[in-house]
Amino acid sequence: ERDAPAIWRGPIIMKIVTQFLRDVDWGTLDYFLVDLPPGTGDAQLSLVQATNVSGAVIVTTPQEMSVGDALRGGKMFDKVNVPVLGIVENMSGFTCPHCGEHTDLFPTGGGDKLGGELKVPGLGRIPMQAQMADLADRGKPIVVASPESPAAVALADIAERVVEAARTRGGARRAASARRGHSLRRRDDRQHPEIPGHLEASPGEADGLQPGARHH
Repeated sequence: ERDAPAIWRGPIIMKIVTQFLRDVDWGTLDYFLVDLPPGTGDAQLSLVQATNVSGAVIVTTPQEMSVGDALRGGKMFDKVNVPVLGIVENMSGFTCPHCGEHTDLFPTGGGDKLGGELKVPGLGRIPMQAQMADLADRGKPIVVASPESPAAVALADIAERVVEAARTRGGARRAASARRGHSLRRRDDRQHPEIPGHLEASPGEADGLQPGARHH
């Protein structure tokens, strides 16, 4: 029902995330993006534990309160060995569709500050744009309905940078995890010679996102 609240505790969230990943026929995908709520709650940890996450994209708005929440989220991914691919600053001012003039509606520099604290690159800024939410509600993303608009151009540029970051930062992380896993398997085999290959998975293989996170 539209007005029914979803009151889920940790174990239920873990079950739903696992079901969402395992029981849906996703077909052949280039990237699998998951839009997560802000913070460091059960949804993020469940996803990290349920699948291999190639990287997280941290989304913030320019305000300090949003930057603080996003910083905690980024630090959480760092602690569970999921590389942060970069920062996206949403609601980054307003670009007039008639004259092209850009006006900052909020304090500026939040995304740059967050990137500096997490030591990751900025992936881009998305300006506010009239009718963008209305188009999305009608199933017409701005990149399809108005591909030449400022927000659509920004989103297309960010998508390209996310793909490149997933190949470089995410790929480096997977290679490092594989090396650690190989080393641990060799040590474990020496300790448990009667159980060849006792350690099946490298630490971090359950850390989590097939190329693409999204977090907010």
